[in-house]
Amino acid sequence: ETFGDPCDDFAESEPNCPVAETPVQGENGSPVSETDSDSNTTTVKCDICGKTLRDDFTLEKHLKIHSGVKLQACQICRISFTHMSTLKVHMRAHMGERPFSCRTCGKRFSTKSNFLVHLRIHTGEKAYTCRTCGKSFTQIGNLNVHVRTHTGEKPYPCWVCGKFFSRGSSLRVHMRTHASEMS
Repeated sequence: ETFGDPCDDFAESEPNCPVAETPVQGENGSPVSETDSDSNTTTVKCDICGKTLRDDFTLEKHLKIHSGVKLQACQICRISFTHMSTLKVHMRAHMGERPFSCRTCGKRFSTKSNFLVHLRIHTGEKAYTCRTCGKSFTQIGNLNVHVRTHTGEKPYPCWVCGKFFSRGSSLRVHMRTHASEMS
């Protein structure tokens, strides 16, 4: 299992990454970078997934996700990670550490990304909008589930009867109908 993009939590969890910085090249052999003319900042784009990252160093770390190599293993639950920084963030769950605190309601979070998503509850910001109908959502996952209402995609199959569902939660509720068959 992989837990999120390690690049999201890198800066706050491990400021001195042990990974060596080397230039990353695109498919044509030239450095993969773009300059934003408005802000004069250079960004790089992953040739594999298209994600835009802030620099070559961050791109190099990001590319490890695509390699499938996971050298950092949790000694408690044995889940493996591509980056030490992601393992450190994961360890917060085992240790009960929640260093990010909401000033509005006091709720605490183990990751910066979950904390920032939570803040949208208070601000009302809905950063993710459906291109088909215009409905907006606070979380990308909720948008992705919503889009299935337009596409008809149902990626969650019942292994008992073969029926398909668009949401994992709907499948779990459905599985209760088979409880007597599975006992």
